Amino acid sequence: MRITVQSLSKRYHSGVKALNDIDLEISKGMFGLLGPNGAGKTTFMQIITTILPASSGIVLYDQLQLGKDDHEIRRRIGYLPQYFGLYKNLSGEEFLDYIAIIKGLKNHEHRKKHIQDLLELVNLNDKKKDKIKTYSGGMKQRIGIAQALVGNPEVVIVDEPTAGLDPEERVRFRNLLSEFSDDRIVLLSTHIVADIEHSCSSFAVMDAGKVKFYGDSEQLIEKYRRKIWTGQLSEDEWNMLPDRQSVISRKKVKNGYEVRLFAENRLPQFDVVSEPTLEDAYMALMGSKSNA
Repeated sequence: MRITVQSLSKRYHSGVKALNDIDLEISKGMFGLLGPNGAGKTTFMQIITTILPASSGIVLYDQLQLGKDDHEIRRRIGYLPQYFGLYKNLSGEEFLDYIAIIKGLKNHEHRKKHIQDLLELVNLNDKKKDKIKTYSGGMKQRIGIAQALVGNPEVVIVDEPTAGLDPEERVRFRNLLSEFSDDRIVLLSTHIVADIEHSCSSFAVMDAGKVKFYGDSEQLIEKYRRKIWTGQLSEDEWNMLPDRQSVISRKKVKNGYEVRLFAENRLPQFDVVSEPTLEDAYMALMGSKSNA
């Protein structure tokens, strides 16, 4: 399975252009869509899952074309939206059974076995009889991904799945998604760099409805190698810094601030060239405003 996106755009009646000529190729494995809130990621997800119509452009699932073969495309994808409604008075097992019936799994024995396998896969078998309203945030996300996997889809699309999770649950959920990506496409939308860094073999960075970068972590880091600098500034030197837009981070220290920034050439007081992290490169790409 391969998803091909060509010149995809979305313009609302108000004139706002949420997506602007998106071109992407997504193949088997885990692919990330990284960007701040409002970048257009959710609009992109809603279009490729057939929920929202595009204004222009082409989306292909192999030879199936969005807008022409939507019914068949829906059969091949599982979707976990950012805001996912759950029937909280159902148990996890009852909820998955309901979703399986909706998706056309009619054979009772087959459906029961399939649901049992999914509950074990997302590590909720011991909670399958508990009502969803008793689940933690991480457990709700896991039952959410289980419903997206009902019917063994070739493509799993998840929108901001780790937002609001504690660090331990976030890592557990990322590992879970990585396991699923061995034999299918998993498309992960997030604003958290670590979700991309630890999970995705390739990714795109979106901002204001456009793709600013498309490739892998090493390619993005290479763009900013020998361009990330650290140094210590006094209060006065910080206040006189000419371009705070380039600041990636600052930390209060005894005599002022430890500052990390992006610059093509060394600035006064910045004597150390640091090996960039993926977060450094991402912040530099986005034109960091981390100067508060």
